[in-house]
Amino acid sequence: PPAVVSVPSVESIIPDADAPASSYLELHSDITQIVKTDLDHVCLLTRKVSDSLVHVAFRVCPGNDDLRAPLYLAYQCGSALREFGGNGKSQSEIETWFNAHNGFIHWQSTGFVFHVAPEAYDEAFALACGVYHAPEFTEQQFHVFRDNTVNALRQHQTDPVAQLRNWQSLQWDNLPNGHWAKKQSLQDKIDALLAWDYPSALDEMRRLSARGLVDIAICGDITIEQAENAYTNYAEPVADTEHQRPFVPAISTSGAVIPAYKVEMGDQPRAKVCGSLPLALHEDDPLGTPLTLAMVAFGGTSTARLVDRIREKEGLAYTVQAHIGWHPQAARGMVHMASTCAGETSDTTLALMQEEWARFTETGITEDELESARLHLRQYHEKVLGDDQQYMQHLIKGMLSPQDFEWRALQMAREDTCALADVNEAIRTALHGKEVQWALGRKADALATP
Repeated sequence: PPAVVSVPSVESIIPDADAPASSYLELHSDITQIVKTDLDHVCLLTRKVSDSLVHVAFRVCPGNDDLRAPLYLAYQCGSALREFGGNGKSQSEIETWFNAHNGFIHWQSTGFVFHVAPEAYDEAFALACGVYHAPEFTEQQFHVFRDNTVNALRQHQTDPVAQLRNWQSLQWDNLPNGHWAKKQSLQDKIDALLAWDYPSALDEMRRLSARGLVDIAICGDITIEQAENAYTNYAEPVADTEHQRPFVPAISTSGAVIPAYKVEMGDQPRAKVCGSLPLALHEDDPLGTPLTLAMVAFGGTSTARLVDRIREKEGLAYTVQAHIGWHPQAARGMVHMASTCAGETSDTTLALMQEEWARFTETGITEDELESARLHLRQYHEKVLGDDQQYMQHLIKGMLSPQDFEWRALQMAREDTCALADVNEAIRTALHGKEVQWALGRKADALATP
């Protein structure tokens, strides 16, 4: 039977006796039970903050056996194909049932998330698992989906922003060739889809859904027995797999490089400007927390300097932002900047983004900007922790990585105590002088006049 693991005490989480106990730790005390088996994880939270519903996140980690290698398309397309229904239930029947019980379900590549009224929890879990393990779609539905997906990818090939995002995913990816979740170029995706047939799609979808390792997070007013029953009754194996967590290889810096350029985007109503910079760093690196704070100060809030310059002072863009993302399991980060603007202002917007980036990486940020970034991150964490659905989804993400409860508490303490000198040194070390990949796309008739 699953073992009940106690939640770490606040004292065991705080790294330094002098470090401030953040609001995270105060809310953290409401977590009541974490149920774990040797390889599977089931986390139950009985606290309620934002509503009276039960929120569930269910994810199968397919494992490492050789049969998993050809399942790339099933992994990429699984959530869309599963929306047709399964286990004798159509999509409309599933939606009607959830609507009748104050619920909602969202299919993902290797699982699902849903919320529902507490009295309907058991039936909802059985229905969701049934569809997940036995997806059903007709040959006509498959071909319409495949053709639409191929057409969308071909449009992306003419869009420099979509190409840049694809390049980002290739840079971010750290999986070996042949892995079921390995990222592919746009053309490789098209070629694979065109070669995919209906019988293969059905077979691979069902093999992807086969029992690997289960992660379940449940937030709501249900009992430990209900959580265990759902796990044992509906998450049982439907096929054999190796019970191992996926191997995560070391970082590779290989990847297609897209230079700065402009491409006509057809009938797109607005221009898009993007910039990206991959980093061979993990969030736990000494530079990780300072860089997170730096990027929030640069473009992560409504008052950040990039937003203030381009949108507020110059009035050039509808939206503008900048942030840094971190891979939870590998030494991989990604700086990303993006703006949506009118075609006639796109050249100026790109030039100002590049200008502000150069100034930011040369001079760093101020103490006031650092304090604003700290406040923003604290408010973000409190918002997540104050919403049952968001918190539950953050929780299940952490169960597949070292970023568990203790890690999050440590990260909050690091953000609260990071010094300005450390932030500016991180900017100089990791960002200054590095080559950013820029992309701009806009309508042909909106090109700026020289």
